[in-house]
Amino acid sequence: MDCIQQVTEILDLLYKHNWDERNGGNLSYILTENEVKQICSAKKIIREFKYDFDMTDLIGKYFVITGTGK
Repeated sequence: MDCIQQVTEILDLLYKHNWDERNGGNLSYILTENEVKQICSAKKIIREFKYDFDMTDLIGKYFVITGTGK
């Protein structure tokens, strides 16, 4: 099972247990190196964000992040 399927199942469980409303979103998942390779092998970065606070601990990390209603 790939990480996108896992995230989908986690969101479904959150809804089934009434911990989140349907399409509530706002879930973040840090990808392992193998998961990044599965998803990003032939893709390039399409968006970067700049922040005004220290995030050096996150350098080189990849995330799956869902948004509310997405």
